[in-house]
Amino acid sequence: MRLNNYKEVRLTPQIIFAISLMYMASADGHIDNKEMAYLSTIMREDISILNQANKYIKKSITNGMSFNDFIKKSNDLLSLEQKECILINMIDLMLSDGENAKNQEILISIILMEFSLDSKDYEDYRNVISKKNDHTIFKKI
Repeated sequence: MRLNNYKEVRLTPQIIFAISLMYMASADGHIDNKEMAYLSTIMREDISILNQANKYIKKSITNGMSFNDFIKKSNDLLSLEQKECILINMIDLMLSDGENAKNQEILISIILMEFSLDSKDYEDYRNVISKKNDHTIFKKI
């Protein structure tokens, strides 16, 4: 008899949001403390959502499911506003440390393509977030 205590994670918009951000945070190979703090804040300190997202990602990796597969599976479960919110938060997370990894750009490309989002909107969001994160302007004389 095989005991399986793994409870299947049901994809909801909130779980998809958390999974997407976790993929982005880990795109450079690890999640650092700043990224973990960002994830915790964005999820309103609801660690159970992050735990469910982590379980889903681990199970997906075990089953050979890629980020692209996950996004395709998620597409019909999200409204346009939710897709845009995911994109904007992924951009914010990507730019929060002042640099972005090639893998992060790849994830953004997949989101744009699979969610049928406009690359012009992406550029606009990215520019606004870059300005938001550029605190060096306050050091200029």
